Amino acid sequence: MGIFKSVKLTPQQRLDLSEELFYIGSIGKPFSKHAQKIIKGSKDRHQIYDKILELCSGINHHRAYYYKAKALTFKGAKYRVQVIHQYEICMTMLPSFSKKERIDLLNSLGEAYEGEYEFVKSLDCFMKSYSINKSIPSAYCNIALIYSKLGDLDMSIGILNKATKSKYYIPVKYKDLFGEEHTNDTFKTVIDSKLAKYKEMKERGYVYKPRQKRRIES
Repeated sequence: MGIFKSVKLTPQQRLDLSEELFYIGSIGKPFSKHAQKIIKGSKDRHQIYDKILELCSGINHHRAYYYKAKALTFKGAKYRVQVIHQYEICMTMLPSFSKKERIDLLNSLGEAYEGEYEFVKSLDCFMKSYSINKSIPSAYCNIALIYSKLGDLDMSIGILNKATKSKYYIPVKYKDLFGEEHTNDTFKTVIDSKLAKYKEMKERGYVYKPRQKRRIES
């Protein structure tokens, strides 16, 4: 590892350092000396992501593949095929991830597949994510989007209609620290907006036409 010629880091230390580098800009987050050295020696975030890829190289651990996928994602669309490869390895190690990480992994892989027009694979990822957590609007909206790209607006509308029957659709009233009452209706607002959108698309006979894939220089 070029950046640490004089310092031998263990695989676990390299993973911990990689995780630390993803929190650049976090308020009150202290950085280790190794992290500070990388940050000061990098002219931009892309170089930091390159360091993360370097740190995780050669480590056969679910977190190493996860961090490499994240770093490649942040580096841009031209790395999407590599992103998919790393996430697909993560999928073989799914039980090793926390529930929150599994949701993020499935959604991220679903988005990457979508970007490569692999809509059936994308839908499978979003459906698995939905099965884990139905409490957020994106769980339904991601599925609706892919169905629309598969040419099935009825299914798009159907999954959103299902969301309107969810307990999460009902606005929640709460009081803040000062005793003032507020209403959280984010779930309902997002679902209603998307539902209206897909109904309008169906009424005007919308048909998804994929853009010609741009040739990305390597």
